[in-house]
Amino acid sequence: MLEYLLKRRRVSGLRINPHKGRSTQQPIAEDFIPDQLHIPIGTHHGKAPEVVVEVGQRVLRGETLAAAHVNSGIADVHASSSGRIREIETIKTLSPEGETPLACVIIDTDGLDCAVELPPSAAVNPSCAAADVRIEQIRKAGIVGLGGAAVSTSWKLTRKEASPILIINGAECEPYISCDDMLMRECAAEVLAGSLELSDILGSQCCIIAVERDKPQAINALREAATQIADARLRIAELPSIYPAGGERQLVELLIGAEVPSGTYPTDVGVICHNVGTARAVHRALMHNEPLISRVVTLTGGGIAEPRNVYARIGTLARDLITHYGGYADDPSALIVGGSMMGIAQCNDSVPVTKATNCILVLAEDSLAGTRQEWPCIRCGECASACPARLLPQELLKATVQHDSGTLKSLGLDDCIECGCCDLICPSHIALTKRFVDAKQDLAHTHNAKVFAEAAQSRFEKRSQRLAEQDEIEQQKQAALRAGIPAVLKRAKQRNQKSTEKS
Repeated sequence: MLEYLLKRRRVSGLRINPHKGRSTQQPIAEDFIPDQLHIPIGTHHGKAPEVVVEVGQRVLRGETLAAAHVNSGIADVHASSSGRIREIETIKTLSPEGETPLACVIIDTDGLDCAVELPPSAAVNPSCAAADVRIEQIRKAGIVGLGGAAVSTSWKLTRKEASPILIINGAECEPYISCDDMLMRECAAEVLAGSLELSDILGSQCCIIAVERDKPQAINALREAATQIADARLRIAELPSIYPAGGERQLVELLIGAEVPSGTYPTDVGVICHNVGTARAVHRALMHNEPLISRVVTLTGGGIAEPRNVYARIGTLARDLITHYGGYADDPSALIVGGSMMGIAQCNDSVPVTKATNCILVLAEDSLAGTRQEWPCIRCGECASACPARLLPQELLKATVQHDSGTLKSLGLDDCIECGCCDLICPSHIALTKRFVDAKQDLAHTHNAKVFAEAAQSRFEKRSQRLAEQDEIEQQKQAALRAGIPAVLKRAKQRNQKSTEKS
């Protein structure tokens, strides 16, 4: 049934040059320890765990730097190596929302890489531990989704009652990025073990490992590992090599034929998705009590002298990572965190590796697209044909120009995944994705302003009502006081008369 669905399901998107051959020629390089780590403790979404260390304090590898609240949607942060905390500062990085502050703990490493000592009982045996115990262990390990969203894995697992199908995403359709491909090639057994451990927690009846067909070595490694494990829940699904087939909603529709309704999540149709790197990190956390302090990062692009995949400690600066593994090529011109389609260009190479960093792409001058003149939309409809979210970009563009928020909402602007397919295929060279991102931000600001105004209006009305009630009570007191004055005077007169009679 799975193969039947895959063969007959319409796939929207584009077939584009993957640019992954150069970075997959060598095995994943072992991580190195830089002289200084800039470990992010915040996120681009405004949430941050509570820092539990101080400047000058010596920390060990795996020691908790910041602790998150349970079910907060964020994860704990740990020291990536041993050393002494130099300072806690806020740096500026570029995100989809623009230039945003990112809080970091800066550690001067000592080169010893001493690990924090944990009692043997701290490790969890996945075969006998309760689901809640395993979820708590995952939370303490600071594991997040390694596909890019960086949502706390433990928080995501709390929706376990509605997820009979687990999809492990190894599609990696974004150009240039090959970290998941290499991880599946070299650590297939751990990926599958972590996938089954996630299935146990969720009570999933089916665990689908989704891989694009252009990764034959990864598929073979997974099939061999699956044969040895021999678990009936495991399915290896080959996806068409079309960008962006690796999106969550696209995966769900491809694999089980269910469309995720607008405004909902895959869990609402009984599916939960995790990345292959997340699955391996879960296995390492449960079996070895290993916190998430490093991840596989792809170093690639024409501006990199020796493209490859490396194990990078969280907090390693991009320039240190690039310098250690061969340095820049002769003409580096742009540094992007992520792939060429959805990555974020940075102002410099001082950006640290975060848990969401899957690729550091350095483009050479000759690979950069020059400034292209935009022409009016010719209504060809190519953008609508390529849109994986099945939107109408040409109509969205019209509503964006007119600042028609009502039409933008009705056309499903919020469902745009900002993949860039419409940009790439547009014969008029219109920067559609940027316009849609800006429109989303404008709608969000408008919504926030409306919510703020409604909250202010509500506070004003409550205050006015409270003051009116207090005024009414005061008036009642005054009325009661005025009504009681004659009686008081009468009693006083009576007392005076009695005093006069006695005298």
